[in-house]
Amino acid sequence: MIRSKTIIIAILITSITSCYKNYKVTARVCNSNLYEEIYEVTAAGVYASYLTDSISFRIYIGKYDPESGYYNFICKGDSLYIEKLSHRDSFRGDTVNIVVSRRTLNLKSLKKK
Repeated sequence: MIRSKTIIIAILITSITSCYKNYKVTARVCNSNLYEEIYEVTAAGVYASYLTDSISFRIYIGKYDPESGYYNFICKGDSLYIEKLSHRDSFRGDTVNIVVSRRTLNLKSLKKK
């Protein structure tokens, strides 16, 4: 009886702490009216990134662990290039950033939606 109560309490605590979304920071993207909103989404320090103009759209970019990578935003004309970068430390202590994925968004179509 006591063991089943302990298991139920542990499951409740785990489910409550794993489903939180803690706001971290808002950063300007490409010196424009675009912003990246970052939230901590797990107790282990995994972050979620959203792109917004604060008025007409807000889209989910993805999750990342800030200790091992981040998202990089590059604006060229009407296109926004989003790269997910991963850190790779060598034995010498220098850091190498590797592009894991790329995504392109059209800014005019985002604002129309």
